[in-house]
Amino acid sequence: MTTTLQETSAPSTPERLKRRAAARRFALFGAISVIFCGASIGLLHILPSDRRLNPVSAPISDYALTSAAWLFDTSVLILATGVAAVLAALVLGGYLPRASAPFATMSTCCAALVVVVIFPDRALNGMLGPSAWVHWSAAMLAFGGLPLASTLLRRLHRSPWCHTRLPGVARALSLTAGACFLALFVGSILDLATSWPIWRVGGIVERVLAIAEMGVTVLMAIWAWAGCACTTLPPLSALAESVEKGE
Repeated sequence: MTTTLQETSAPSTPERLKRRAAARRFALFGAISVIFCGASIGLLHILPSDRRLNPVSAPISDYALTSAAWLFDTSVLILATGVAAVLAALVLGGYLPRASAPFATMSTCCAALVVVVIFPDRALNGMLGPSAWVHWSAAMLAFGGLPLASTLLRRLHRSPWCHTRLPGVARALSLTAGACFLALFVGSILDLATSWPIWRVGGIVERVLAIAEMGVTVLMAIWAWAGCACTTLPPLSALAESVEKGE
C-alpha cells in the first residue's frame, strides 16, 4: 500500500501544486465544519426546548425529537459535509488512495451520518420501530468508523520514509473514541436485550465519544493541510536504484 502511495504521488509539478492547493482548501473547510458542528451541538444543551434531556442518560439524537430538531439535523449534516471534505483533502493531497480501507470507512461514515438525520430515533409503544433500528445501525457505523479510519490511516503512513505529522494526541483520541464506542455498543445491546435499568450513562459516554471523534477529524484535516513527506519522495523503484548504485 505504501508503494502505491509513493508511485502514484509524483504528478507533474503544476498538477501537484494545483491538487495540493485544492487539498488545503478542502482540509480547511472540513476542519471549520467539524468545529462548527461541535459548537452547535453544544448549543443544543443550553437552548430552551419543549423537552429537557438529561445529558448523562439521553443520547444526543434525542434532540431530533424536540423543538430543536432543526439544529440537531443541521449540525449532523454539517458534520457529514466536514468529514467528506477532509476525505477529499486526503485523496487530493495523495495521502489516501481511493481503493483503500480508510477511504471506504470514511465514506461509510459520511453516508451513515446522513441516514441518522433521515431516520430519527422514534420508539413505537416503548419499542424500537423500523426507523429507530435504521437510526441505531447508522449511528453505530458512524461512531465506530471514524476512529477506525484514523487508525488505518496512521498504519498506512507508518514507514521509515513517511514522517507523519499527525500528532500523538490523535492516537490518544482514537483510543479514547474506540473505548467509548465499545462501551456504547455493548451498553446499547444490553439495554435493548433486557428491561433492567443497567445502562443509564449512555448519554455521557456518547458525548465523550462525539468530542473525541470530532477532535480526531480536525487533526486529520490539519495533517492533510500540512502535508506528508511521502508525497514528495520519488517512487520506491528510483530509491532502490539509487541504493544499488551507491548514490
